[in-house]
Amino acid sequence: MQNVFKAAVVVFVAAAAVFFILGNNDGVFISVVLACLSFFLIVRFQVKGRLAEREKEREAELLAEAGTAPDFTGLETEEGEKLEREL
Repeated sequence: MQNVFKAAVVVFVAAAAVFFILGNNDGVFISVVLACLSFFLIVRFQVKGRLAEREKEREAELLAEAGTAPDFTGLETEEGEKLEREL
């Protein structure tokens, strides 16, 4: 999903450059706003992934202290599926 937004950032920045050359200030503004929106969506997905990973690590540590094996079933992220396959 992040790659889609990265591609969108590139397209919107290129469109902004074209609009700037053509002298269309409204087009420049809209393209830059959409590029910023796409960039911040990339950041949001990265932060969301990091928080999910940190929560899984915390849960695994708590379960390890309790003496039970972690259960990664039901996790919706790719990392959870990788961890489940490794067990």
